[in-house]
Amino acid sequence: LAYKHIVVDCFSTGHFEALLKVPAGMASIIRFGPMGEQCRSIQQVITNKEQTTIWLVTLPEEMPTREAEDFSLNLKKFFNQVPKVVCNK
Repeated sequence: LAYKHIVVDCFSTGHFEALLKVPAGMASIIRFGPMGEQCRSIQQVITNKEQTTIWLVTLPEEMPTREAEDFSLNLKKFFNQVPKVVCNK
């Protein structure tokens, strides 16, 4: 089945960032074979702006806003993604 949109409610910022880095890390270690190929394929999807859009949802409070800002900068640095930000409440 083909889906137009898939929405994933993710973990906390730090856990999600670590999870996003796994495919690139695995691909650098496993250079051959199906597992390495799949990790490279996942990394391509994460970094492809036409396939992946990241929405950050934050609260209008100092700590969550700073965390969202830091995570946004890391998404740009590591994944070439500029997330859309939503302030909840």
